[in-house]
Amino acid sequence: MHTLECSFLIRALQRRPDDRCVVGILQLAGAGCRQPLPDLFDAAAAGVEQLMWQAGIASCGLTNCLRKSDLSSKPAAAAGQLRLALGLLQTHAIPAAARQLATLAYVLRSSAVPLSPARFKAVAEYLQFPADLPSWLLTLGKRASSPPDLTRDVLVAVADSSFVDHAGRLVLLLRGCHPPGDALLHNLAQADHTLANVYTHAFHAIADSASPFWRVLTGPCARHAAVVVGLSALGELEGEAEGQGPGGAACACLGPRLRHGDRITLPLCALTTTLQPALPAPLRPITATRLLLRVGLAAVRSGSQPGGAPGGAAGAAGTSGSIVGLLDVGRRVLDCTPRYLAAHVPWRGPWLGAAADTWRLTAALLGPAAAGNADAIMRTTLVRTLRSLLSSCGTMTGRFCFAADPPPPVASALAGGALPLLERLLRRAGEAPEGLEAAVMAGLEDMMCPDWSLPLLAYGEPLQAAAVVTTVAKLLRRAEARGLFSLSAGEGFSVLHDILYSLRGDTNPDAAAPPVLSRLALVLSLALPEWLPALSRLALRAAAEDEAAWRKEQEQGRGEQCSTDSDAGPLPPLYCNLLAALATPYALCRRRAPSSSLAAAEGSPPAGSGGAGSSSTGCSADRACRGKGGPDSSDGGMEWRLPELEMELDLVGAALRLLHRRRPDPLHVCTCSLYAATGSDALRLVATRPCEVRALAASGSPFAWRPETVPAVAEVVRRAADDFRSRDSPNDAKWANALASVARHLEPLAVQLEAWAAGEEGDGVGSLREAWAEIQAMPRREGSLAAALEALFLPPAEARRRLGLPPACSNPACANLAGDSEVGLRLQQCGRCGQASYCCRECQTAHWKAGHKEACGGGSGGGSKAA
Repeated sequence: MHTLECSFLIRALQRRPDDRCVVGILQLAGAGCRQPLPDLFDAAAAGVEQLMWQAGIASCGLTNCLRKSDLSSKPAAAAGQLRLALGLLQTHAIPAAARQLATLAYVLRSSAVPLSPARFKAVAEYLQFPADLPSWLLTLGKRASSPPDLTRDVLVAVADSSFVDHAGRLVLLLRGCHPPGDALLHNLAQADHTLANVYTHAFHAIADSASPFWRVLTGPCARHAAVVVGLSALGELEGEAEGQGPGGAACACLGPRLRHGDRITLPLCALTTTLQPALPAPLRPITATRLLLRVGLAAVRSGSQPGGAPGGAAGAAGTSGSIVGLLDVGRRVLDCTPRYLAAHVPWRGPWLGAAADTWRLTAALLGPAAAGNADAIMRTTLVRTLRSLLSSCGTMTGRFCFAADPPPPVASALAGGALPLLERLLRRAGEAPEGLEAAVMAGLEDMMCPDWSLPLLAYGEPLQAAAVVTTVAKLLRRAEARGLFSLSAGEGFSVLHDILYSLRGDTNPDAAAPPVLSRLALVLSLALPEWLPALSRLALRAAAEDEAAWRKEQEQGRGEQCSTDSDAGPLPPLYCNLLAALATPYALCRRRAPSSSLAAAEGSPPAGSGGAGSSSTGCSADRACRGKGGPDSSDGGMEWRLPELEMELDLVGAALRLLHRRRPDPLHVCTCSLYAATGSDALRLVATRPCEVRALAASGSPFAWRPETVPAVAEVVRRAADDFRSRDSPNDAKWANALASVARHLEPLAVQLEAWAAGEEGDGVGSLREAWAEIQAMPRREGSLAAALEALFLPPAEARRRLGLPPACSNPACANLAGDSEVGLRLQQCGRCGQASYCCRECQTAHWKAGHKEACGGGSGGGSKAA
């Protein structure tokens, strides 16, 4: 009967949304909210009061059905629905409903007679009719067509009538007087959902409003009831015994164990709302944080199970909606906990465990279940949380202190699985550049607080640290294989950039522990010989593509509009990667040129005296300053050198041409550093390898050094020197002097390049050698991290042996990103020689074609066996 009457009312409102129809519905709702209550505890009671109350319940039910109807496609009907809402507000329906709830609560509390099952069901069902009214009005207030003060007026009515407090008191009393048996558990669960719904709607409305109405939610019964309802749902997820909260603490208000089914997210959201730091008089911060994390982890684990059903949900939660809802509960938790953590820095005691659990929750939300269910809000929350957690691992000052024990935030990150999480993000971002993981990694690229990766690698488990850097190397190989410059942040190269830039930082040698630095050096010994050559090749390819595109723009007459990117949005990755390829090798393995080498060069005849390429001066200097490997007599250790150093000439030429062509904004720290590194490397190379510089300048290479590209670099370096000179720091003064010297000597370099371009010898090589010797003789920056690591690097094979790592895939071009980690990767030995091992069939085939066929002794390539 209710369905027929409701359908009639909806059709009537759609056809004739006039005031008579609205007034009639308002009269029904008003009567339903104001009917006198019968004697609930007299089973024989009947008559007029009973019938009137039942009629009131029916009237409220019909009005609720009409309120919940979607009339957005019928503008006139939607306008009538809005007039109905305003009429309910103006006729004081909310205070009237609050008085009814208060009366019901008073009757239940004051009577010593048990409530019959029929009356219990009637009260539980009645609760949802008035309690849904504020939720609907608050939702309606978000419509663009609603009056601007509708939300505020609803909150005032709810606050003045203590509506949520009365509803919470009634829910708590219903839990205490529940009849024996399970027949009415569904009605009690429905009462929980009703309270949770109005509580969360009120919170979001208050949070979005200009005027805080926190008293709506902080009444003694409202908040306690929301906590009880949420703890009951949490106990269902965790399988707690009946009448116990999480952790086994007895609570009389918890009552019987309910089965919330696919609506379990409502009470969980109510619990997380009560723990929001914005609410007045919250719980102890550490208690609230730990409970929030417990809710989030339980919800995400339940949502990640096959079918998505929580253990106690009777299988009803096995729908996609429940999965999304449970993941959203975890997202809400992750929105709160970083704020608690940020307010209690430095972390000590239980806060360290809370930080580790926040890492675990982040990893859980980035699991397979979230891959297809994450929306923009989820992505934003994940990026914000990861940025906050990673920033806590950074130095904040650019100065590292590698003590024997990890800093507390780093220890929490490692305990929470930060390295496995980062590796999984990198691998999935490489496999699916449009996926969730790629979007999250892209959000880390422009972090204001870098330097977070080196502490994690230094203190992390060596096998896991090596797995992270190996994954980055595979991403670089994939980018090379595509033949495009695709080092985008979305593919996880924020880790690569952070590590390379951090190597230019400082360290405190007095506080550094040699074992920690040695372990970090071993990990980087695996990484840098792989990363830097690949990065250099990609940067050169990208620079060539950029010049070709620029020339096309010039031919089309748009060169003046596109010749500069000073007003461009995000900094192009090309500048960052050119800087990393140029500056990192020199910072780490470009030790000062032996004095004998420069002396030999200075004592020889002027460069080019016998014609281009025939000068013994240039060639001997080149050979002296580019010694190939072997023991290092300065420290008796093993020489660590990067392969394919010949690319540095092309890199400097590409950088000179790019800076001249595009003229990026020198005020940006990255491009300013690129200007300085390019100028410094240009002076070094022309002083130590003049033959090759001259040959490249005279060639038709797209990376040829051109004299007109040097003055712009000199001007920017000069301005940077003035900026450093204005600061009050000894290290800044040293930087200022070095940069000023570089800028001063770039002018003779331009003159020398002009002479070579004209086929003349010029006389600037000798002075440029003296200039470079002058720059090298300047006091070096104290406490350089690169200097501390310089003598600790080893060849990759030796580093792998000392770290105790298993063999890697024998295919040097391996780019296999299958699985979540390199750790535990199962290798297959070559079935013929047993000397080579491969991670997949594709790598075995590629290596066979690349030369293993000859090394293996020929044949068909046979089978393979497990390593």
